[in-house]
Amino acid sequence: MTKTFARRSAAGLAGVALAASGLAFYGFAGTASADPSDVTVANAVFDPERVKVGESFTATWEVTVADGVEASTPITLNLSDAQNLECDPLTRSLPTGTTGTKSVSVTCTPKTDDNAQIHYSFVYEGTEIYQGNFGFDPDPVDPSSSPTPEPSSPTTEPSSPTTEPTTTTPPSSTATPSPSATPTVKAPKVEVKQGTFNPTRAKVVAGGKFTFTKQVVISDGPLTGDLVIKLSDYKNLKCEPTEDKLAAGTKPGTYEFVFNCQFVKDGEQAQATYTISGVDIKTITSQFGYGSLDTDDDSDKGNGKSDKGTSTKGGLADTGAPALGVVLAGGVAAATAGGLMLRRRNK
Repeated sequence: MTKTFARRSAAGLAGVALAASGLAFYGFAGTASADPSDVTVANAVFDPERVKVGESFTATWEVTVADGVEASTPITLNLSDAQNLECDPLTRSLPTGTTGTKSVSVTCTPKTDDNAQIHYSFVYEGTEIYQGNFGFDPDPVDPSSSPTPEPSSPTTEPSSPTTEPTTTTPPSSTATPSPSATPTVKAPKVEVKQGTFNPTRAKVVAGGKFTFTKQVVISDGPLTGDLVIKLSDYKNLKCEPTEDKLAAGTKPGTYEFVFNCQFVKDGEQAQATYTISGVDIKTITSQFGYGSLDTDDDSDKGNGKSDKGTSTKGGLADTGAPALGVVLAGGVAAATAGGLMLRRRNK
């Protein structure tokens, strides 16, 4: 059986809007230079979406420069900290003067059937505008060593949870089930999705408010232990509540958690750390917050932002987490988490 993988991407705190946003990109000759807030990167797309050990796949990002401006320096993709994954090249760049939407691709190959991942970052004008990790759990070269049937309906959406197929063996004609037999309960699979913000862009002004929402998807079985989410290490932010959980026994489904946050001071970078832990995933620690601040008047940059010291280069961003703790059986999941104020989301 091959396995489906999905991106572990997340926007860095240095000046981009949400990692999940798409990006349209138009340029004109002789236009003003783009600053980091004008350059955005879409989540990686993988081709193919299913691989085995030794098989190569391509990861592709779409990079967009805002309407009316062009890149004043190269926009560079850097890969680092590879684990069980060979990627080529490790550095790619879009040239000075880039306008419109352009694609950047690398080709990667898993070396063994252990978990594989790699860190990536995009840098423009010395600012890291987007960073994250992607990876997956490949199948062994010889599937006969651990036989598992091919799923009849493989998942094709990378960010969706992948259901591990099961093998059922019909009883023999003489077998008689025991009335006291206990049915086997499958271990749950947990996917913690990329964070979203409302609003996606805002001035860093004392008292300014935003919400940070996370979805947690549980499949295949109920949680075997509490899934706990805690906030800490505030910087120019206060959020409520500061801790919550999905209790042991929580049934499969999609759940939303929401942080209600507020800026404390004017014109200072804002962020907080969240930690997610539980029996069913490895501990994940990461940050969310607002992008790097701009102390200049950007009205001459042609980007419509002129906030004289209180604007930001970019929007709210969730940095994600490199941990492989939320790798699903059959693939990988976004390694980010967050939110509080639990509510069940109807599908």
